[in-house]
Amino acid sequence: MSHQLKNLVIYSKLEKDSIVYNYYNLISKEDYNERQKSYFNLVKDLVQCGKTLMEHIMLLMIEAENHIISKLIDENYQLTEFDYACIKNDLMIINWLIHYDVDQAIHDIDNQHGLLTFLLSKTSQHSQVNCYLDFFKTVRDKPIFHQQCDDFVVMIRSQGTGRFSSHVAYYLTTNNTIMPVEKYQPLKWSHIYDYDIQKERLKKNTEAFVKSKFYHHALLVGASGTGKSSSIKAIVDLYKDKRLRLIQLHKGQLSQLPSLIEELKTSNLKFIIFIDDLSFEVNEDEYKFLKSFIEGGVLNETNNVAFYVTSNRRHLIKEIRSDREGDIHLQDFIQEMTSLSDRFGLYLTFESLTQKAYLEMVFKMIQEEKLEYDRKWVEGEAKKWSIRQGGMSGRVANQFVKQLHMIGEDL
Repeated sequence: MSHQLKNLVIYSKLEKDSIVYNYYNLISKEDYNERQKSYFNLVKDLVQCGKTLMEHIMLLMIEAENHIISKLIDENYQLTEFDYACIKNDLMIINWLIHYDVDQAIHDIDNQHGLLTFLLSKTSQHSQVNCYLDFFKTVRDKPIFHQQCDDFVVMIRSQGTGRFSSHVAYYLTTNNTIMPVEKYQPLKWSHIYDYDIQKERLKKNTEAFVKSKFYHHALLVGASGTGKSSSIKAIVDLYKDKRLRLIQLHKGQLSQLPSLIEELKTSNLKFIIFIDDLSFEVNEDEYKFLKSFIEGGVLNETNNVAFYVTSNRRHLIKEIRSDREGDIHLQDFIQEMTSLSDRFGLYLTFESLTQKAYLEMVFKMIQEEKLEYDRKWVEGEAKKWSIRQGGMSGRVANQFVKQLHMIGEDL
């Protein structure tokens, strides 16, 4: 059979995947007992992984990494006839796999509860998966020529491939394992009100970064709740289709930077390493790992990693009072911290909101949410809310609008 899994060349790992293997046996084997066994194994595996069959297959393709894919993903690489032959071979097999009439395969299977039916959806909320599925819709029941191969390569170049391609955001766990954020739903870029100058500078820098032009590491400084972290998360979401990804880690994980950078530097994706609310005590020296990267040490040989850091303090130093004036250790530490802050080429200040700006932000959010309240009443309640919350910021404004939703639900 020309559609055998063992004939895959570029995506040969699909053959070793238990879900794909059981699905293949279900639609290709003649022995009833073997097909029945594959059916229930397939259902159980899909339930365990929490994905539909098509999502699973597409994610295997998206996350695939090997020498051939590394060549294909290179924007400057020109495909050879051998490349075209490999792509055609795999696309034909996978195209057959995806569009096989499963109903025909399971008509005599014990499927009285329709267990597999619910797991055969060809729609997804995963943007990369949908992009791949859309491509296979265009080649359904069609021969694969050079043009289709070219279209496929354009797609994988725009989406990126490899371990970090299937999700937008990742985080470092307490045991230093990189895990994906399954439901990454940051505030929309357009919903971050005010701070237009800061947003524009951050956007220009990020755009330069994803286009492999000169860019800066960014330090966002300001009061809590002013939108620093939200801006970073939103800008990554804005450029996720430009192969931009986010990895968040905290101060205590800075010692993992050398191994993390080593893992990321060979990827065809761009990474923003996000460190939120960063500051240091006088007895902490984790900053040295960050400084080593930013100031041009041996770690800074990669051009696909940018640091976006937020802090409530200009020089990343918590207030320190020394009993001894002229404490040499303290002065050296302060100088080091000042030096670290100065090495961020992009420095953005998010000032606290004035009452006027705060109220304007509240009304923008209310308009966006299509809520209807008396303006004077809203002004009064918004002011009271800010007093109770201890200040005026975008976060406080957002909390107040959520409170209005709750009030409306109780009416």
